[in-house]
Amino acid sequence: METIKIKKVLRFLLIAISVVFLLGGTSENRISREALCNELNQINIEYSNLRDSLNKYKEMVNLYYNPDSLSKYLIERKVVKRVERLRGTMFDVKRGVKLNMDISLYRALLEYEGPPGLITSNQRFWNSYSMHLFGKAVDIRWNWNIITYLGSKEGQEWLKRNKLKVYIERHYFPSSIKKAIPDNLRKYPNRRATAPHIHIQLWK
Repeated sequence: METIKIKKVLRFLLIAISVVFLLGGTSENRISREALCNELNQINIEYSNLRDSLNKYKEMVNLYYNPDSLSKYLIERKVVKRVERLRGTMFDVKRGVKLNMDISLYRALLEYEGPPGLITSNQRFWNSYSMHLFGKAVDIRWNWNIITYLGSKEGQEWLKRNKLKVYIERHYFPSSIKKAIPDNLRKYPNRRATAPHIHIQLWK
């Protein structure tokens, strides 16, 4: 509906500009032409932004409700060869990460509306008890904005709705950092962690 309205406005402005040009070249008409041209440029920008947003949401809806349409590129790759966006989500993927993601986890990331982040791990094989083994977990680079979001009402609802667990992991937690992390997020001292990160996984 918004696209149809914008197209109607564009047609109206084009007609108005044509009429102004036909009226002659007085200074008053020149001012009117400039104003109309500026207005037209602004609407063109808004129309372009709306079209891009519409295309993005169409893609997200298609991915969410039609898992069969997901290409192997999106769900299973041996290694990500460069930093790139996991399509339809707020997350980039670090170079060298193996992607073999469970469809439920991918759907959850599609729904995520928090701050952007960087996925540093998905599937790995050195721990048989880890959800990473089955592609049901991701590690996200330490990001205070994401941590704050996950502890918020909106973030907690996202976790619950998608049946996700979250662990804030690092070698140890200095008191200042421990106090800054929301109480409803589990803090997991992990001496095997290669760097501080946010671990998100499916319940099972």
